[in-house]
Amino acid sequence: MRPDLESRDRRYTAARVEPVIDVRTGAFPDVLADVAPESAALVVADPPWNDLVAWSAVGQFSAHVLQPNGILLAYIGTRWCFEAMDLLSAHLTRVRLAFLPAPHEQPWDPTVNCLEVGSFMVIMAKGAFDPPAPWSNMVEGVVRGQRWHPFQRPLANVKHYVEAFSRPGELVVDPFLGSGTTAVACAQLGRNFVGCDIVPDNVHATLTRLGTLRSGTADVGAT
Repeated sequence: MRPDLESRDRRYTAARVEPVIDVRTGAFPDVLADVAPESAALVVADPPWNDLVAWSAVGQFSAHVLQPNGILLAYIGTRWCFEAMDLLSAHLTRVRLAFLPAPHEQPWDPTVNCLEVGSFMVIMAKGAFDPPAPWSNMVEGVVRGQRWHPFQRPLANVKHYVEAFSRPGELVVDPFLGSGTTAVACAQLGRNFVGCDIVPDNVHATLTRLGTLRSGTADVGAT
């Protein structure tokens, strides 16, 4: 059962496979409250890494909207990863950690005397972990083309996991849009999508990227 994507905000329909891409402005989880239980194959989340209240909400929300054996992919950082994983584990089953080899803007952390050259992603499942396709635990960490957001995720990285952890026509949810990389990946791969962001500029960037994807006139981050 899919959520009612007709009733909220703006909708974008991509060419070719015509997935439904629903982009909303507002705070998670309020504006995604209508996403139907057990309707999503995949949740992709990138909350503020130090916001433990958000991490707890992501775990609860994912357990609610994921279908049986559905998957959560969360960009989890390094500093707060232990606490975040504990909060997610109250609702979902731990599967694996993946690694994003992308340097931070300020990679040197003097508090632990460490040069951080990447960050973690955590993969969790609602029930058994049975992904539709083989996957890699380290995928490209370079943002190619225009950078739409200070913490933008590489499109090639996101597309890999969307393709491996969902099937065409299934629903993918992203409660922290950022610049909409997950939405772009779903539009390109034929997955239905719903997501939101509390920052209007982020929603505008997402809609702009989706519009240029349809027209083919500008760089959305092509890889």
